[in-house]
Amino acid sequence: MLRYDAVVRERIAFRFVVGNTLHQAPPTGRFRASEASPQDKVRELQREIRERGDVVQLENVTSGAVVAVDVESRDPRPAENACAVSASFHVDACARNTFTFEPYVPRTAKAAAMLPTYDDDILHYGQKVKLVVNPAAIEGSDWDVATCRLKSFTVSQTHFAKFSRRCEVVASGNDSYECVFEVLTPDPAKRLVSEGVPVMAGAPIVLLHYQTN
Repeated sequence: MLRYDAVVRERIAFRFVVGNTLHQAPPTGRFRASEASPQDKVRELQREIRERGDVVQLENVTSGAVVAVDVESRDPRPAENACAVSASFHVDACARNTFTFEPYVPRTAKAAAMLPTYDDDILHYGQKVKLVVNPAAIEGSDWDVATCRLKSFTVSQTHFAKFSRRCEVVASGNDSYECVFEVLTPDPAKRLVSEGVPVMAGAPIVLLHYQTN
């Protein structure tokens, strides 16, 4: 039987990306990715995991498509500060289809008191998180944002998916509660008993957008 390691809290998704196929920004001030030895790449990957958690792809378990961002296809409305997100069948790992997960931290003490707290660095079912776009996807573009996160909206005349006409998902440079998702088990009958259980690497999950639930 396969045994999965628990997922580091700030990076979790359907399929993990490791090894030399991930296109990352060159490490700061030490060497370029093309000049790095295999040992240097392993050390750099370990450093990234320690500092930020696991680098992941979000893969649809039915179609096999992965979530990808397109920083060149930006919303023309300046206030939106967002770019397009789509499903891609180009599943090889690259900057535009890899993400990290960061824990959601409420802005008020009252809201924080209503959320479960964990003393470890493991992602848990029932936990609220934000999905952060790989910074390498933004580098080299003329989009001036520090951090980009996946974001969704309630369907309206100004926000709707191009083909399905359902809730639109974008990658936004504006951090807000619209970026918060909850990690759930796919089995509704087990969601109550699984709350607080660590999420295993490679396990399928449901990402529930909290504001449009």
